[in-house]
Amino acid sequence: MCKKACTLVTVAITLVIFFSFIFQVYSQINISVTPLFNEITSYPGVTKKFEILLVNESEPSSVGNFRIRSVPVKVNRAGYFQFLTKDETNPWDCSEWIKVSPSEVTLRGQEGKIIECSVTIPRGVNGSRYSAILFELLPEKKTSAGEEEGLASLTITTQILSIVSVTIPGGKIDRKVNLVEFNVENVRIENNNMIAFTALLKNQGNITVQTKGTLIIKSRLGRRIREIPLGGGMGLLFPGAEAELKSIIRMLPPGEYIADAYIRYGVPTTLKASIPFSVSTGEVKLGILAGGKGIDVIAEPSLQEITAPPGAFRSSVITIQNMTGRSVDVKVSAKHVALGLNGEIIETEDTRYSSVDWIKTDINSFSLKPNERRSVRVNVTPPRDIKPGGRYANVSFEVSDPSSKEGLVTILDTLYLVTVPGDLKYSGEVQDINLVGFGESAFPQFLALFKNTGNIHLKASAFLTIKTKGADKEKPKVLVEEIPFSDGEVIVLPEGIRQFMLLYTQPIEPGEYIAVVKVNFGEKRWATLEKEFKIEKKEEVKE
Repeated sequence: MCKKACTLVTVAITLVIFFSFIFQVYSQINISVTPLFNEITSYPGVTKKFEILLVNESEPSSVGNFRIRSVPVKVNRAGYFQFLTKDETNPWDCSEWIKVSPSEVTLRGQEGKIIECSVTIPRGVNGSRYSAILFELLPEKKTSAGEEEGLASLTITTQILSIVSVTIPGGKIDRKVNLVEFNVENVRIENNNMIAFTALLKNQGNITVQTKGTLIIKSRLGRRIREIPLGGGMGLLFPGAEAELKSIIRMLPPGEYIADAYIRYGVPTTLKASIPFSVSTGEVKLGILAGGKGIDVIAEPSLQEITAPPGAFRSSVITIQNMTGRSVDVKVSAKHVALGLNGEIIETEDTRYSSVDWIKTDINSFSLKPNERRSVRVNVTPPRDIKPGGRYANVSFEVSDPSSKEGLVTILDTLYLVTVPGDLKYSGEVQDINLVGFGESAFPQFLALFKNTGNIHLKASAFLTIKTKGADKEKPKVLVEEIPFSDGEVIVLPEGIRQFMLLYTQPIEPGEYIAVVKVNFGEKRWATLEKEFKIEKKEEVKE
C-alpha cells in the first residue's frame, strides 16, 4: 500500500498523498518514514496497534532529535494533505484516538526506531475517519559565549506526515458520492495545446471509498475513439472531501466529439456524465453538437476479437444504424490495416499479418432507410496451412448520402483482431524515452516508444517512475512512482510501434534524474527502459 500512497500523480490527479519537506538551514538531516499510509480496520471499544519505522538516513556522525505526535489534517481537491488552520475543524478527524510511543526520540545517522502506535475506537461511532502522524525534526539550538539559551539561532525543520485511515465496520454505512462537475478545457503546456478532462467528486457519505474513473471519447457519430483512465493514483476519497479526477491528452483531430465519464466507487451503480465538445484549429470548445456536418450513422462494435484455429469457421456481426431522417448508401470492404504511433487506423501495403484474404462479408453494398438498422455478418476462415499468430483487418463502411449536394461521405471502421492459436510469442520492448520541454520550463513531457516484437497483438499500458540519480555510493531515491501514461490500455499490433504520452505538471527542482518507463502487456509481462535526464537551473534575465 505504501508504494501506491507515495505516488504523486501529475496528468491523472486523484486522492494521492503530498508530503511536505522543509529543509533546515544548519543541520543536513534526511529522514524516512515507513509506511506513509496506514489502513486500520477496527471496532468500537477496541484498541488496534500498528508500527511505523523512522530512520535517520544522514551521515553516521549526524544526530537528529525528533518529535512524534498525532495531528488533524484535511485533504484538498488535488489530493494534498494539509494542516488545519487555527480556527478549522475536521468532523472526520481521529487524531485524538491515536497514541504514539515514544513521543520524542534521538537518532544518529543510519539509525532507525520503530514507533509504537495505537488507535482506540470510541463506542457509538462507525464509518471512516482519518488523521496523520507528524514526524518533526526539532531545530538545533545554536548558542555562543555570552548568549542565553533563549536567543538561539533560528533553524527550519523537516516534517513528514504518515496518514492514518480508520474504518469502523458495523452500524449504518452510507456510501454516497456525487459527481458535482465534469468539464473539458483547452490547456497549453510546453507550447502545445492539450485537452484536460476533469470530474469533481464529493463524498457525502460516512465511509472512505476507492474511486476508479474511466473516460470514453466518442465521435459525433457515436464511434468510440479512445478509452483512458480518468484520474490515477490510489483514488481514495475520504468522507466530506472533494477530489478532482483529471486526465490530460494530446489534441484530437478537428471534429465534434462526446466525452463520457464513468466513476465507480464500490457500489453497483456507476456515476456518469457526458459533455459535447469540438476541436478546431487546435483549440477545444464546448458546445451543442452541430447537425448537417456529417452523416449520423453508427457501426458497433468498433473492435472484434476472434480466436480461430487453422481451417476453422467463425462468424461475427456488425450492426449499422442510420440515425438520420434520410436514406443513405453503404459500401463494405475489408482492408489491410496498421495502427499509427497514436493508435489511429491507417492503411498499409504490408500483408505479413493481414487477414483480408480470408475475411468475407455477407454483403458488399446496401441502403439504409431513415432510422433503419442492419446486421452485417462477417465470416472468418483461416487457411489450414496458416502459421500461429495474430492476423488483422479493417472492415470499413463507406456511408454516402445520395441526396446531398455536398457529396457527404462518412467512413466507419471495425478493427478485426484474429488470433490463430499455437506458438504465440508475446514480447515487446521500450525503445526510447523522449523528454520534451526541459529547456523552456520545469514541466517536462515524456514520450515513450514501445514496439511489439512478437507475433500477436498486445494490450499495453505504460507507467513512469522518476528517481533522483544520486551521487557516488548513494542509492537513487524515488521522486514519483508509477504514474500511468494518459493513453491508458492500447492495442499494439505485431511489428507496430506505439507512442505513449505523459505530461508531468509538478515542478522538478534542478538536478539529475532517471526516468523509468515500464510497459505492461499481459500478466507478468513487462518491458522496462531507464533514461537519465537533467534539469538545469534557470538563469535570471537581467533587465
